[in-house]
Amino acid sequence: MIRRVWIAIFVLAVTSLAIVAYRGINLELETADRVASVVSGLVALISLAVTLRSRRIVHPKAMETSVEQPESWPADPAVRREWEDWRTTRLRLNDWRAVLARAVAGLYDPSYRIGDTGLIASPAWRLAEPLALDSVALVIDENVRRPSITGQRGQADLALPRSSSVEWFHRYSSVLKEIDRPKHLDNRRSWRLLDVVLSDSPYASFGTATYFEALDVCESVAHEAARIFNVEGSSGIRADMALSDLPLRCLIDDPFDLRQRVAIPAISTLVIRNDRRCPTCILHWRDPKKVAIAGNTHQAIPSGAFQPSSQSAQAEQVDFDLWRNIMREYAEELLGRIDNDGDGPPADYSTHPFRQLDAAKADGRIRVYLLGFALDALTLWSEILTVVVLEPDIFDELTPRLAEIGTHTLPQNQEGVKVKVIPFDKGAVKRMLREGTVAPAGAGCLSLAMKHRTMLLGHGPHRPKTGRPGA
Repeated sequence: MIRRVWIAIFVLAVTSLAIVAYRGINLELETADRVASVVSGLVALISLAVTLRSRRIVHPKAMETSVEQPESWPADPAVRREWEDWRTTRLRLNDWRAVLARAVAGLYDPSYRIGDTGLIASPAWRLAEPLALDSVALVIDENVRRPSITGQRGQADLALPRSSSVEWFHRYSSVLKEIDRPKHLDNRRSWRLLDVVLSDSPYASFGTATYFEALDVCESVAHEAARIFNVEGSSGIRADMALSDLPLRCLIDDPFDLRQRVAIPAISTLVIRNDRRCPTCILHWRDPKKVAIAGNTHQAIPSGAFQPSSQSAQAEQVDFDLWRNIMREYAEELLGRIDNDGDGPPADYSTHPFRQLDAAKADGRIRVYLLGFALDALTLWSEILTVVVLEPDIFDELTPRLAEIGTHTLPQNQEGVKVKVIPFDKGAVKRMLREGTVAPAGAGCLSLAMKHRTMLLGHGPHRPKTGRPGA
């Protein structure tokens, strides 16, 4: 609709300008001024239309008109309505993820909330100050029982429609593939987070699982909330919502017990270019047509699930490392290198850009910190929050076009081509967070990094200190 209005206004404006140009010499001055005023008004309307289009402002009540039918639309009218309802709820979920996350966070004890980011965290998952990432030991737990909560039919019924007149979908991933498949949806082998200890000898333990095992629970929990919550604008969340209205969330009960369900962590990394005059950081707009998780939000970049670079046994051994995961996501999302997508050979860390990144980390031009562990309150997806501080020379060597503040395009990024470079200062970060479009993990990275800005931009201590940070 906005596109049609924009085109009509544009044609009208161009026509008016042509008339003024043709007849302006013969017009009385007063009449010419009036025409010029009309044209100015039309130009303003064009600007407004362009702004609305660029921000993709879509009200949930109008979303049903934008639902496109899948290729195999069911013949049964009742099933068709269920698919339409599911798709509309999915659109609402993607359009209001950040708002819904903050609202759902309000259902949990205030001591769990990380400010107004939409993240929740156990006190044991928090740090009093950033910790050198290499200080955290990673452990594989070989004796992990199968989870009791899987998000399948019988547990996530509010998120699972019928697949036909006589059958139901049993997993959220199956519904997503059939009704609203994003461009990138792969069921890769991954590491699932089990336990986190950030005391004097910090460590995190992991098991193995598949990506869909986590997605089936986390997106069902989010879909359930989007279906029940009444979103009427950026703050119109039902005030009377309770956990008892959300059966799958109630079944999970303790969100920090990660042995009862599969929780594959996303490693979200805030990249800071440490220019002494004006340090900057990068945020990525995730295209909901291309990703299954955190679509239509601005997110820290790079960000990706903790997964080996290949499905080979060799990759599981060499890739079980947070820094290597960050490097691969950096290479993929910021540099356009997509040869470690899980289907090919393992990553070769002796090649570009891994060799340069490792060397810069070794000589101090890159510093990598853990900010803490958390859960996205909406999805209960586990998050490892990190920050990478790069000196300008190594940053510009790798990504020279992102050295300037503004909006940039990464044409090879498979999860969304737009990135924002903003000043890493209190004012710019506050304005970005106030927009309400930043994903919870991105908001957490921004908030926690800004709290420790002085340390991160200098050469602060690397010794771990635990405790509950202030909101």
